[in-house]
This record gives sequence, C-alpha cells and structure tokens, in this order.
Amino acid sequence: MNSEKVKIFITPTLLSTLNVLSSEYHIEVGGYLVGEVKDGSIYLRELLIPNQVVSEAHVNISPQSQILLRQKYPKKFSQIIGHWHSHHHMGAFWSGQDVSNMKEGMLNKNFFVYIVSSKGQHLIKVCQKTPINYEFDDCDLIVRSKSINRVMLHVERIMEERHDNSYQYNNNDDNIETEEDVKEMEVEVVNHNTHMNHCYQDDYENSCKYGNEECPNKPKDTFLSLGDDYIPTKVQGDSDEQYRSYF
Repeated sequence: MNSEKVKIFITPTLLSTLNVLSSEYHIEVGGYLVGEVKDGSIYLRELLIPNQVVSEAHVNISPQSQILLRQKYPKKFSQIIGHWHSHHHMGAFWSGQDVSNMKEGMLNKNFFVYIVSSKGQHLIKVCQKTPINYEFDDCDLIVRSKSINRVMLHVERIMEERHDNSYQYNNNDDNIETEEDVKEMEVEVVNHNTHMNHCYQDDYENSCKYGNEECPNKPKDTFLSLGDDYIPTKVQGDSDEQYRSYF
C-alpha cells in the first residue's frame, strides 16, 4: 500500500448490515471483517459476529468466543482483515478504550482495518507495520459488488456506443452532424411525401391537383435537401411542363 488515499471497497449487504447494527440498537456490538487486500485496495465482504458480552458502552469478545468462531467458519476466519464495532447513538469516534485495544491488537499483527459506526456513519483506521509503520485515516469507502460491477459495465458500454454513434453522424456521407439534423431530414422527407401525395393521386392524374400553381404543402428546396441527384419519377401522361411544375 502507498501514501495515496486508501480505497476500501465494501459490498452493499455488508454496508447495510453495519448501518442497521449501528442505528437500531442502543448497545455496542462487535465483529470481524472478512476480506482481502489487493493491488493497494481493501475489499470487505462480510461481517462475522461471535458470541460476546454487550452493554451500552462496551463490548467484549472472549478468547473462547474467538475459538468457537474459528471452528465454525475456518475459511472465513483465515480471511479476517479487520475489526468493527458500533457506538449506537454516541457518534463515530475512537474512545480511549478503542485506541488501547487497537495498539494491543497490532502487537501480533502486520495489517488490520478498524471501523467504528454510529447511526450509519463510519470512521475508519488502517494500521500497518511493514514495510513502514503507520496509521492511516484518509480512506474512501466505496460500495461495490459483482451485480453493481455488471450494471456499471453495461452503462459504460452504452456510453461508449453513444459516443460512437455521434462520431458516425459526424462522418457519414451526408455530413449529418447531430441527431437533431437527422430529425430535420425526416421532417423534410415527410413534407416531400405530403406534396407528392397531392400531386400523384391513386388514379394517377396527369397533373398536380393544384395545376401550375405552387403547391402549399411543397417545402422549399425539398429535392435539393435530399441530394442533388434526387429526381422524382415522371408519371406516365405528364407533359414536360407539368413535370417541371412538381419542382
């Protein structure tokens, strides 16, 4: 671990457990944090709560309770990297007894995480003896889980695809720069079709129903906006003059 801010990743279930235990009871409760240290970050997954003697201001976990906990959860016990306890409604702070317990606990440990919680507020201290001896309080508590990671990855892919689509709009043959431009183009096509519906009836009249007058539904420069090479099909029976009137 380095001198930068320590990232502590915690599962939603574990965080909810700490929040409830530090808010719903008027006694102190303690337990051990199961997790691992990887690539300079701390990952907390679970809380093991052994038998203990509790009161409003103290909690005591006996050596016998620790032995029973190890017998019941041997694998998880070997993955303990921290200790947690609640201060219920007293506030999240390190009491004199807490400081004494941490110093005593680090006599036979190289690394340990300590958390005290009160009403959903959490105070964290990371203690390490090698390669350097320090106590670190500047930590980021980050909620993560496999399901959250999958959702985040999906959202990031959506964001990447959105960026890619925008890039395609900026580089297609029609030089359409935004989605709004596409919508404007669609409106022009609809207006064009409206005009053509007036001009070409189901019985294929030989001329526009508006005769040689300007069609009121014909948008200005309709065909030019669709491309210089776009030419409407000449209906059989149209004279050259009638055909030109469609423009």
